[in-house]
Amino acid sequence: MAVTAVGTPSTPTQTTSGTGALNRAGAWSGTQPRTADDLLVALFIACGTTTASASSQTAGTTGWTKLAEWGAATPACASIWTKPATGGDAAPSFTSTIVGTSARTRLATGLWQLNSGNGSVPLTDVYNSGAGTGTSATLTTTTVGNVAAAGEYALAVQANYGSTGTCTWGTSGSFTNSFTDAASTYAHWVMAILASPASGATLSYAPTHSSTSTAESGVVAVFKAGAPVIRAGLAAGSGAASRPAVVTDETSPGLELSGYGAFPGVEASDTINSITVTSNQFVSNTLMGPPTYELWDGATAKIGTTRTGTATTADTNIDSFVFTGVTYAQLSTLRVRIYGHKGTAPAGAVQNVNWTGLTLNYSPAAGGASVSASAGAASGLAGGQGTWATPANAAGDPDGTYTTWAVP
Repeated sequence: MAVTAVGTPSTPTQTTSGTGALNRAGAWSGTQPRTADDLLVALFIACGTTTASASSQTAGTTGWTKLAEWGAATPACASIWTKPATGGDAAPSFTSTIVGTSARTRLATGLWQLNSGNGSVPLTDVYNSGAGTGTSATLTTTTVGNVAAAGEYALAVQANYGSTGTCTWGTSGSFTNSFTDAASTYAHWVMAILASPASGATLSYAPTHSSTSTAESGVVAVFKAGAPVIRAGLAAGSGAASRPAVVTDETSPGLELSGYGAFPGVEASDTINSITVTSNQFVSNTLMGPPTYELWDGATAKIGTTRTGTATTADTNIDSFVFTGVTYAQLSTLRVRIYGHKGTAPAGAVQNVNWTGLTLNYSPAAGGASVSASAGAASGLAGGQGTWATPANAAGDPDGTYTTWAVP
C-alpha cells in the first residue's frame, strides 16, 4: 500500500522576533482529522543571529519523537518530529533558545498527517544522518540507505541564515516545495514533499536558494507503510451461560470464545511466530481478582501457560498477551478461555468481558518482513450478556452488551 498525505496542511506558523527560549506551535488544517493509527509529522526550523539551540517539546506537548535534527547551536537549525496519532491530537509546540538580534529571529512549524492505506501506522524507512549542515548556495541532504519500496512518502525541510533580503528557493528533482519563507529578512526556510520516491536508491533533497548563507541545515526523511492490519468480521462467543454466571468459588466457570474467522493470506509453508490475544475487560470492584486467560487448540489441548489480566474499573482497559508455539494446523481451531475471580469483593461485584481478539504474526515463506493478520474480535454474542451495575458501553463495543460474572 502507498503512504499518502491526509488533507492539505495549513501554512506553517511562524515566530518572527524574540530571543531566549521561544515556542512555536503548529496548526492543523480542517482537512487533517489526526485519525488514530495515522502518523503525524512536524517539520520545525529555528534561526538566530548567533545560535539556535536543539529543539525540544514545549511544556504541554507530549508523545512526539525527534527523528532527526541538524544545525543545533548554529544560526540555522532544522528538525523532523513524529508521533502516532491517537485521534484528534492537539497541535504540538516546539522550543528553541535563540541568541542574537530579536528582529532577525525565525521559528516555523509545519504539520503533516500520513496514512498507510492498510490500517497500520506509517514507519520511518530512511533519513539523512549526516551532511545536514553547510554554507553553500545548495545544501544536499541524502538518506543513509536506499528507499525500500515503491509507494513511500518523503518530507524535507531546510533553513538558512545569512544576508538580508528576499530568498527564492529552487526545486530539487521531483520534490514539490510546499511552503517557503521569501520575506525580506536574514532567515529563510523551505518545506517540501515527494510522493512515491524511486525505490532501490538513496534520496537527496538539494534545492538552490538565492540568499547568501552563513549557516544552513536540512533534514530529509522517507516513510513507509507498516505491516498490514487485516480485520475479519466479528466472531460469536460460545459456551457462556444464558445469564451472568455466579462466581460461587474463587474461580468462575470459563467463558470460551470460538468461531474466529480465518487469518487471511497465511500459507502452510509460512513460519508462525506468535498469536496475540487482546481483550477489553474490566471489573466493577477492584477487590475482585484479575481475570485469567488460556489459549486452546479446540477443546483438547491448552497452548502455553495461563496469563493474568488487570483488575481495573477502566472500561477502556485492553489486556494483551503473546503466545508462541502455535502451529499452522491449529489456526482454524483456536479458542480463548477466560475466567473471573472473586477475590475479596463483596456481593454484586461484576467481571465484564466485552470482546476478545486474536492477531497472528508470521513470516512469509517467500521472505520479507513479518506480517500481522487478525481473525476479528469475539464479542460473546452466544450468551452471557449481562448489564454492568452502572451500565456504560466500553469504547469500541460492537454490540452494546457485556459478558459477565457476578459475585453473589
